[in-house]
Amino acid sequence: MAALAAADILLVNELPGIKDMAVPSKLTSYFNAGIAVIAATDAGSVTAKEIATSMGGIRVDAADPEGLLAAAERLGADDEYTKTLGLNGLRFRHDTLSESAAVDRYDDFVTSLASSRGR
Repeated sequence: MAALAAADILLVNELPGIKDMAVPSKLTSYFNAGIAVIAATDAGSVTAKEIATSMGGIRVDAADPEGLLAAAERLGADDEYTKTLGLNGLRFRHDTLSESAAVDRYDDFVTSLASSRGR
């Protein structure tokens, strides 16, 4: 974790056409490090949706080196924005992706299921 936390920016780089696979597990580690993420991925991908939902990074098109460079330069030029993205990712990790958040959602699901059956 210390190696990730020492980075200025973290990169998720997917091949074009990868849309329906699960979110890369490294994305959770990246959010946990509290560092802004650049996701080079297709617009409709699961990874793109996770980046948008978390507000923990920015997305560029997969296989777009100019876009990737522009995103890195943007983050490199705006420390406050970059820090905000990293904190958003960390908050998303704790509020949405943590074990306790999953247990809470499961508990809510079971309670609603029991309520819907009149119990």
